[in-house]
Amino acid sequence: MLGKIIKPNERFQAYPEEIPAGFKDLIKCLDDEAVQKLTAAKNVEYHVKEELYECVEKKKGEWWVINGASKKPIHEKFMKHEAAVALQTSLNR
Repeated sequence: MLGKIIKPNERFQAYPEEIPAGFKDLIKCLDDEAVQKLTAAKNVEYHVKEELYECVEKKKGEWWVINGASKKPIHEKFMKHEAAVALQTSLNR
């Protein structure tokens, strides 16, 4: 449980592999269906990564800015297109 101390009769959520082997006999699972849902959700792989930053054209194509998830610029000065695209790709990794 990553160093967390569980008190007697305390309820918590954890994956079975997160519980140390020495304590598995002391812990009682309250809902097997919830455990199955959690393990099924953990095994799902996500292939689509959302881009959090986007290049936005300012001043007729010469100058660009990088907007964050809030659609506000993350920097103060305008950038050339090549520099803006390079910054965007490095931020979206």
